[in-house]
Amino acid sequence: YPTATMFPTYADWSWVRTMWGLECFVRYESDILTPHGLCWLLSIRTAFLVVGLYLGQSFCPIALTGGIATGKSTMVRLLVQGQSAMDEFVREEEEDKDGSDGKTEKDDDDDKTDDNGHKKEDKDTTNDSPNKDDNNSNINNNNNTDDVVTIYTVDCDAIGHEILLSPTALKTKQGGSRYSVSPGESVYEKVCQTFAQDNDILDAQTHEIDRAKLGAVIFADAAKRRQLNRLTHGRIAWILWKRLAYGCYLSGQDLVVAEVPLLFETQSWLLRSLFCLTVMVTVESVDVQRARLQARHPQWTVEDCRRRLDAQMPLHEKERRASYVLSNTTGQRRVVVRDLRSIQQSCMDRIHGVGISVTQIVVIVVATLMGGLLYRIHIVNKSGGGDGAEAGESAAAAEL
Repeated sequence: YPTATMFPTYADWSWVRTMWGLECFVRYESDILTPHGLCWLLSIRTAFLVVGLYLGQSFCPIALTGGIATGKSTMVRLLVQGQSAMDEFVREEEEDKDGSDGKTEKDDDDDKTDDNGHKKEDKDTTNDSPNKDDNNSNINNNNNTDDVVTIYTVDCDAIGHEILLSPTALKTKQGGSRYSVSPGESVYEKVCQTFAQDNDILDAQTHEIDRAKLGAVIFADAAKRRQLNRLTHGRIAWILWKRLAYGCYLSGQDLVVAEVPLLFETQSWLLRSLFCLTVMVTVESVDVQRARLQARHPQWTVEDCRRRLDAQMPLHEKERRASYVLSNTTGQRRVVVRDLRSIQQSCMDRIHGVGISVTQIVVIVVATLMGGLLYRIHIVNKSGGGDGAEAGESAAAAEL
């Protein structure tokens, strides 16, 4: 059992220098874990522990999700562009109320969805690839440099769109598009083989997958929708993880936000476990959601809108699972902006409130004390064992 003599005294601090590599004595002894070897082992383990804690605590991406036509991408745009975009967002609604320009309530274009339930790619507010660095930072909030929050964003819908393109299209970058998905990450061949009986999913001219036709097929058959999800969700999760890792470790931004519309609908626990916080964008009722969807896609029938809404999890269920709920209420943009700023500050406090330095200090202190204690116990036991052996030899000599 440990005794008072086993603890290091003021003068016995050589183990500290040895533990952190300041001095090392080579001893050729029979036992494997010598005192100095034990100190080296603890040093290596502590170093790996500190590195692991840093990597783990630095990987804190935020998922922004919500139902279709709730304004998810509008919220992402406001976060990225900062206070000036939020002011303009509120000003548009006030001008609408005054009847100055006759505009109506609308969501941002980058929140528009295609027939497959995903957003269209006609936007420039995200920075999925490391080359798109001009969209990472917010505008100075309130002209106070202390309030600037830089955000790195990832769009899962853009990833889902690009992996459906053929490898040839990803290589040639048709139409001058700039794809961030490599040709080897495409699932074009697998989707064509799986839906071979549905020949009309291909565009007659480009022979690429027509997402409108594919959406009509999968939303009419739940089994086919699950087949498509099995083909795409794993690939999307892998690409998403790589971009989140870049954003957390290499981008230098304060927050990493990924727009994941189907976060709760997916059955992949791995995808959900990537995020430390979840922000859910919702609206006041399903009727408002349906009205926004029909206004955005006039070519869709009421039945088409109903099928797409039924394919997603109810809003109230998503709200129950989310860390934060942001209500994008019609006619309350000032309140929406205030809540958005509050959620942003809360996320900053939760992620950066306790720095990694505090954890490092605790680990180093505890590991150092444990190393010293084990070193002292080893020395005391070894010296005690040696004295007993010498006494036994003396007694045997006296008898002889």
